Amino acid sequence: MASGQGSDCWVGIGEESTWGTSVSRTKFFQPVSLTPKVEINLGYSRTMYSLDPQRKFVQRRRSVGDVELEFLYSNHLKLLKHALGGYVIAQIGTTTAYKAEFARTTTAGAWAQLPNGLTVEVNEGIENYLHVGCKVGQLEIRLQPDQLPSGVFSLVGKDGSLNGSPSTPSFGSDTDMITPSQVAVYIGTTDYSAEVKSISFTIGNGLDAERGRMGSVNIKEPVRTQRPDTMVRLELEYNDTTKGLVADFLAGTSKSIRATATGAAIGASGQNQTFMIECPNCAIEDGFPAPSDTGIIPLTLSLKAMAQAGGASWQNTVSGMGGSIRITCITSETSI
Repeated sequence: MASGQGSDCWVGIGEESTWGTSVSRTKFFQPVSLTPKVEINLGYSRTMYSLDPQRKFVQRRRSVGDVELEFLYSNHLKLLKHALGGYVIAQIGTTTAYKAEFARTTTAGAWAQLPNGLTVEVNEGIENYLHVGCKVGQLEIRLQPDQLPSGVFSLVGKDGSLNGSPSTPSFGSDTDMITPSQVAVYIGTTDYSAEVKSISFTIGNGLDAERGRMGSVNIKEPVRTQRPDTMVRLELEYNDTTKGLVADFLAGTSKSIRATATGAAIGASGQNQTFMIECPNCAIEDGFPAPSDTGIIPLTLSLKAMAQAGGASWQNTVSGMGGSIRITCITSETSI
């Protein structure tokens, strides 16, 4: 009897034109970890006649779980669109380089709505599953000196099922991989890369994933019913450079955060593969050293990203993009 091997797992995604209606998968990934599953909540009868329940029924059925991926320069563009909602992409001059910018849309009436959804195919070796109507409830981007950058996409969808017709995956090139040495971290205008032990950006979408409805056990399409937020967490070594950050925390001074990975040259001279995350206006919610009797004193900064005033350098007035976070990717990809 064959056993399912974790080393056989892969994931594919396709953009749905109608939420919850399966489409073909066009992008494929080799995941770091996978937890998508069908979640079925059962209810039971509560009659006084019997001490034990006599009947069961399905209260709710949906798909939930995380997909963790190592970031290539170009394979994650469609997922970033579904995590943030707003994007623009344009060719840089007449070169073969294209710049894609992602941010939360602020277009009137659109704040509650992310893109239609994703069909997510999960291959588990001896079996294959389809999860439809998947929205990105949260994205956590992780950058560490000794690991490849990765993103954890937390998904919630309409339903999942066995898939009898698996796709034939085609994966991105390993030559596009971002390495830890390519990442620089700036706080304000100061390069803190040498002090940073890790940095993470957690982008929450405030989705209501519990929306019940009459006539079906499946949830309604998840939409924003709470304000989205973005949190930044930095682990640093406390020294003469970083003690200024403690003074900023005590004084209530806001800081900007920028993490940039710069890779191989593409297009014209000076254009390189780029993956950049910017939060231009962050409140430091916690930032005090915690000494112990061994090792360098650690300093942990917890920051909340806030909106930035619109302007040509930050907000794209055509799409209405702007706000607390922007992710910029320069690649050779001509479209999302």
